[in-house]
Amino acid sequence: MFRVIYAAPILAYPPAGGPEMDIVNSVKALSTISELHIVSTVPQSQVNPSAEEFFRQKSVAFHYSPSARGGYPAKINRRLRMLAGQTLVEADANWILSYYRKHSMDAIWCDRGEELLVDLIHTIKAADPKAKVVCDTCAVYSQFILRELPYADTEARKQKILAAGKKKEAEEQSLAKISDVTTAVSEIDAQYYRSIARVPESVMLFSNVVDVDAYAAVSAPAGFSKPALVSPGSYYSPESPMAEGTRWFVDHILPRIRKAVPSIGLYLVGKGSDQHLGSIIDPHDPRIVTTGRVPSVVPYLANADVCIVPLRFESGTRFKILEAGASGTPVVSTTLGAEGIPVESGRHLLLADSPEEFADAVVRVLQDKDLARRLATGLRSLVDAQFGIRRLAADGTAILTYLNRS
Repeated sequence: MFRVIYAAPILAYPPAGGPEMDIVNSVKALSTISELHIVSTVPQSQVNPSAEEFFRQKSVAFHYSPSARGGYPAKINRRLRMLAGQTLVEADANWILSYYRKHSMDAIWCDRGEELLVDLIHTIKAADPKAKVVCDTCAVYSQFILRELPYADTEARKQKILAAGKKKEAEEQSLAKISDVTTAVSEIDAQYYRSIARVPESVMLFSNVVDVDAYAAVSAPAGFSKPALVSPGSYYSPESPMAEGTRWFVDHILPRIRKAVPSIGLYLVGKGSDQHLGSIIDPHDPRIVTTGRVPSVVPYLANADVCIVPLRFESGTRFKILEAGASGTPVVSTTLGAEGIPVESGRHLLLADSPEEFADAVVRVLQDKDLARRLATGLRSLVDAQFGIRRLAADGTAILTYLNRS
């Protein structure tokens, strides 16, 4: 069996989505194919106790990195170490390399969930170029940033986007050149990384997946009213893809839907939805609900009539579509929203890119129960076959086999 040391910003379990889900599912898969040793790069004081328990159960050994042991927030920890003459990243890299050698590990697997882990990969490879390092990506983040350009409404915003995008491009290029394997969540992302990697074949798939068994039918949340649309995601700022997509949906699509289905409700579920949508949501409209962060999106997804994905810029593959499929809920998405998932419009979901088409698609699903069932069944079958933990374990096996081919 392979032996892997996995470094990641452990935070919460059950996952609320995004990077947290990425990490949880990676651990579930890697623990089935390797002797897994986990290192949390965030302090124990910031880790949900249920998360620590879960990751300890899934690993042979669970540790906090040196930088995480002081109990201070990461930014303070970084400052304290710099004042002491030793950076936080160097302390973590030295400790991980020592552990890697002592226990004869096959790979150092770094989840690129935070900026510190980007620095960590560079520091490890600088100290030991022969150490086998996996850079685990969750998207082409430069594209995530730059795709906002057409929607920027000021020159200052455009320049900020360009600067951030170029910075991420440089970061991605450097990581793809020094990492022994760079992972990609879809073939679309893989093509990008292969174009910048020193060794193109070192770019390998490690897909976004969901644990289908975790999406059993559950009761609706208190006060949940049908018919209902649900839009799960991370609304981390007013300029985030989810916030921009929600603005487009509420302004240009929802009024069209309500002409056909006046009683339709809209649930905006996820971190920041209650903080960053004030300028979008009419406070006097009781049929639009912002939940903020929730312990699980499953009660909302499993009981909604349609999951909407009105994204116009993003990157990677959308967990929300995979989660909706696992929950048995039909989906209407923009084409970009479903990027990287081999879906066929009319078979697995409905794709629509104009306000008119999107509204018509939602109304069709709401009014045609046979269509709704076919779409839900088709997407569930696709997710079960290609986007479950078994798929991720197979991807992980291929990566570790490649690393240890000689």
